[in-house]
Amino acid sequence: MPTDAIEMRMAHLEGAYEQIDKRLGTVEQRLTLVETKLDGLRRDIDQRFERMDQRFERMDQRFERMEQRFERMEHSLRTQFYWVMGLMLSLLALGLFRH
Repeated sequence: MPTDAIEMRMAHLEGAYEQIDKRLGTVEQRLTLVETKLDGLRRDIDQRFERMDQRFERMDQRFERMEQRFERMEHSLRTQFYWVMGLMLSLLALGLFRH
């Protein structure tokens, strides 16, 4: 009788271990799916950051071009201002010498 009880307990333990093994296999599969999804999300996020970096680079280039245009315009306006001031001073000087 004691041998039958031990065999029954062993059979019960073997069944329990088989169930645990199946459950752990299922858990492992689910974890693999989660890892796959996380890897996909990580790739997606990396791609989006790359696109944002490209956009910022394009914006930086645009601002640099605008700054260069502004500097050229500023130089041109300064030159025109000096010409106008020189002309006005010349006309003023001519007017003062006539009287």
